[in-house]
Parts: sequence; structure tokens; C-alpha cells
Amino acid sequence: EIEDSLLYLVNSSEGRIAPHFHMPLQSGADPLLRKMRRWHTREEYRIRALNIAEKFPYVGLGADIITGFPGEQDEDHLETVRLVEELPYTYLHVFPFSAKDDTVASRLLDSVPRQLSRERGLQLREIADNKNVEYRNFRSGGLSSVTLERNGSTGITEDYLRVQVSGSEGMSREKLHRGVLRGKGKELHVVFDN
Repeated sequence: EIEDSLLYLVNSSEGRIAPHFHMPLQSGADPLLRKMRRWHTREEYRIRALNIAEKFPYVGLGADIITGFPGEQDEDHLETVRLVEELPYTYLHVFPFSAKDDTVASRLLDSVPRQLSRERGLQLREIADNKNVEYRNFRSGGLSSVTLERNGSTGITEDYLRVQVSGSEGMSREKLHRGVLRGKGKELHVVFDN
């Protein structure tokens, strides 16, 4: 759970702590959340995610979602889709359910056909990709702090966007570099204000 004290700490850190939150959702349907023994309900999660987005001008907000959990009905999947569409995610990690030996979930009946689970995953990934492009377009033109990756041709922003980098020769990978984000969608790149 993400406490208000953590949000305060990130908000008051003057950039020393990245505004990036990964909030494992797993499902947007309460019956499945109970089966998964999650600590939250759909509504509690929704309120917390919206609260986080409200507190930061730019925020990386991601989640894990499992498709095809045993017993997942069409309505459960639609509840997840509706929640994903509503929340300001910048990325999602979507996985098909796979039973792990000796877990409660491995003994659950009512499995979901693998193909249906894949189709549901594709639908959620498409929504996530569209949200990511929308957020990148929103960020274009704004200042960002970027950490250079090993190859020097890409970097990660404070809100967890991978961006293209040029002109980074001689720049340290061990510190943040300020620059302006330019471009649209997946073609976002950073122009440093050296």
C-alpha cells in the first residue's frame, strides 16, 4: 500500500525521489481480487491511484495485471478494462495466469482457455500502449531529469519513460541530466540544456 507519508516524501524531495509508482492491480474485479487474496478492493485501488495522479504534475504510474486467472468471467475482464481506461496509467505489465506448484491458485478449478487469456492480454496491452503515447505527447515540450542508460543512446526520465538521447558523449551515467522532451509518442527524445 502507498501511504500518504510516502507521497509527501516524494513530493517534498525536490526531485531526489522519482515520481514513479508501480501499483500491482492484478485485476479490476472484486471477486477475483478476493480469490487472489489482495489487500485492496477495486474502489480502494481506484481512489489511491487517482489521489497519486492528483498530487504530481508528472507521474509514472504502472501496474501488473493477470489475465485468465481461474474463474475470470467476461464481466470480470470488462471491469478490469474499465478501470484501466479510467486510471492515468503510463504503462502496464500484463501477464497470462500460469499456475505455480503448491499454491492455492494452482488448485483452483474453472480455468480460462489459454487463447481467451491471450486475447484479453492483447486488449489490455493495446489500451496501455495508447495511454503511454498519450502521456508521452503530454510530456513533450516539458523539462525532465534523465538518467542515461548504458548504451548512451537512450535514457529514463524521472517518471519512467524511455527516451532517445543524442549528444550524450562524455556525459556521466551516474548523475541526472536536465533536458527538454521533444517529439511525439514513441519517438520522444531529450534535448539537453548543457
